[in-house]
Parts: sequence; structure tokens; C-alpha cells
Amino acid sequence: MIQWPGDTFNNKYKRWYEQIVLQAQIRILSDDVYTEKHHIVPRSIGGNNSKSNLAILTAREHFICHWLLIKIIPPGINRSKMYRALNFMRAKAPHQHRYSSAITSRIYEQIRPIISAQQTERMTGRIPTEQHRKKMSASLKGRPKSLEHRKKMSAVRLGKPGHKWTEEQRIKREEYIKKNGGAMLGKSHSKEAKAKMRIGQKARITPEERAIRSARAKGENNPMYGRKQTEEAKKKMSRLGMKHSDETKAKMRAAHANRPGRPLSEETKKKISEAHKKRNQKCQTT
Repeated sequence: MIQWPGDTFNNKYKRWYEQIVLQAQIRILSDDVYTEKHHIVPRSIGGNNSKSNLAILTAREHFICHWLLIKIIPPGINRSKMYRALNFMRAKAPHQHRYSSAITSRIYEQIRPIISAQQTERMTGRIPTEQHRKKMSASLKGRPKSLEHRKKMSAVRLGKPGHKWTEEQRIKREEYIKKNGGAMLGKSHSKEAKAKMRIGQKARITPEERAIRSARAKGENNPMYGRKQTEEAKKKMSRLGMKHSDETKAKMRAAHANRPGRPLSEETKKKISEAHKKRNQKCQTT
């Protein structure tokens, strides 16, 4: 007789479950049959590791028993645990030889919305600790995203304007940077890293992607839409009248010598020249 903790439904599913596990405890299977150990009363709801609470099941029986447990346990926290346990039956590992259809599409369709809602409720309001953040960051480092994955991410963002910071978020971000410094504070990319970044950007930004980015920054999606720079901001942004030091000029020449870049057309050169002339005239008048 199984000693169930708390209330359970006395239905046909309970009778089927008890028949499977009790029969499994007294039978003998050949060594070539793949089996898995099952806790008759799951440990998550009060079961233990005693011999009387263990049954050796085939992979198919193991899945059926976890499916029946959902029908036996009343709604509540314990049933939520049974849903999660059933969902884990989809997992595979090198030491496991699950049967080909671990969870059928019909069953998965039924349990997935429930599991998703449970996960949302469990994670709502939780803030990851600094240690948890570091673990997540370490697990993602060096993991390249496939081209298919990147396309899916791009499709999700397609047509959506960029994130706009609230005033509170801006203040918090500024305070954090002042306190801890930016991610690259005191660091610099190596020449090899810079070369890889340039190659990666060229490969990723196709003409289609450029057109998409351009469309996102037009009209109301542009962060400067309907706004005007103050005179103070214009002065800070303007570099008119400023001169580079000899050391800075030498660095710029060396950088351009190693990276010739794209040759400018005559039309572009004229536009640049006219723009510089206008700026110089404005500087002289002011």
C-alpha cells in the first residue's frame, strides 16, 4: 500500500499508477532492457529513498507514471512540481536512452502553457544576485550565435523602435558608471580584436540591414525627433577652433596609414570641402 502525503484523487489514474509501480517492484527484467529508477512518492512532495519507495521502470513506463501523477495530485504547489517533472522527461543525457517520442505533441501542447505560466509566476519580481549574473555572463561568453539564430533575433526586432530610457533609468545608469566605470574603463582592444570586429561588422551589416536601420531612425523613431539642441549643447559638440596636438596628429596619421579605408569620390570631396568652408565662415563671424 502506498502512503501518499496529503490528499490525492481516488480515481482510475491512481489505480493505474499503483498497478504499474507495485508490479514493477516484484518483477525481474532481463539485463538487456533499459530501465530507470522511479520514486513512487516523488521526493519533491515528501517521498524518500527507501527501497519500498523505489520502482525500476522502463522508459515508457517512467513517462506514463509521471503523466499519471498529474491526474492524481490535486491542484496546487505539488501539482506544479509534477508538471515540471513531466517536462523534464523531454531532457536527454548521454547515460539515458529515452524512447524516441519522450513527450508527444498532443501532451506537450497541453502542458507547455501551464509550465510557462508557472515559470512566469515563479520568476516575477525576482532580481538576480550579482553571483547569478556572473554565472550567466560566464556561460554565454564564447558561445557563438548561429546565422539562423541571428536572423530570428533580427526578425523579432524588425519594425520595433529602440529602447527609450526613462529619466530615472538615465540617472541610475549615470550613477553606476560614475561609481564602477564603464565596461571598457582602463581597457583597450588589441589590434587583432579590432580587425575581427571590423570583419564581423562588414559581414553582418548587409545592404538590407542598413536599409532597416535607416528606416528605424526616421521620423518618430529617431531619438531627436521634435527636439532641438540647446546653444550650450551645440558649443560642447562643436569642435570649431580646436586644434589637435602634434602627438594626436601623429597617431591619426599612423592609424590612417595602416587603414587606408574607402576612397572618396570627387563629388564627396567637394561636399566635404563646402561644409568646411561654411563652418569656417560661421566661426569667423562669431
